[in-house]
Amino acid sequence: MSATEQYRLCAVALGTTVIGQIVDEEYSEEVSELLAADTGGLYNRGSGQDVSDVRLRFTTQQVKTALATVPLTGLKLSTDNAVAYFAKVEQGGGLQANACVTVTLALGIAIRVSESARDGLAAETIEIIGVSADGTTHPAVKATGVAVPTTTAAEMYVAGGSSGVQGHDIDWGVAAAMARGDGDVFFTQVGIPPAGIQPRVRWSQKTFPALGLATNLTTVTLREVSQGGGRGASPITHTFNQSQAHPRRVGGSDVTAEYELTPTFDGTNAPIVTTGLS
Repeated sequence: MSATEQYRLCAVALGTTVIGQIVDEEYSEEVSELLAADTGGLYNRGSGQDVSDVRLRFTTQQVKTALATVPLTGLKLSTDNAVAYFAKVEQGGGLQANACVTVTLALGIAIRVSESARDGLAAETIEIIGVSADGTTHPAVKATGVAVPTTTAAEMYVAGGSSGVQGHDIDWGVAAAMARGDGDVFFTQVGIPPAGIQPRVRWSQKTFPALGLATNLTTVTLREVSQGGGRGASPITHTFNQSQAHPRRVGGSDVTAEYELTPTFDGTNAPIVTTGLS
């Protein structure tokens, strides 16, 4: 049987903000099964659905827009609905203008997952977790025949080389806590629990580290890439007001050291304070 349809996630709208430049995506409905075992035989005799966990995860190079739209403390979907646009590839052509399949999540949360700024353009990974209004209604609503949304691309950022840093990765460390009623098929509650945000930062430097605790890094920077290849004047800076760091390993033919930093709340500032998003 021949394949006749191809789709690709082309944009995600969070409220009125449309995010494009998507380089990776996954929509999932993780279903936990219930199985009735036949203790007098080799096979299970029945199966059923326990709970379904509905999520959309995507990675975008629109770093500035993603960081400005989804704060470290998460984005409430009941205020800013999430709409994923899956564009249809036309037979023998490009994207069909009015053939998107959309998946809308109107209740839940959008959280930061990670930032990668190593070789090439930096990227942010965002995860959207949908929940049901009543435990039985599916969290997502599907629609077809939708127009391809207008995106404002051309955001380009690279690792800034702060204090000799060669590149960095941030695990934003946001833990979502979920709950459902007795017997519900879908989760009905999602939020961030106490102490539910613990970022970790890894970076590389071509210097041999001191043993034990490292001198703390206070910032990492993303430098804007201007159209035409130069560097713009509007960097994004992540600042760590309170943290501890240590070397993880030293390796490679040119001796590159990798460090890990754990930023924490200093009583006033968030573990990571980001500027340059306006």
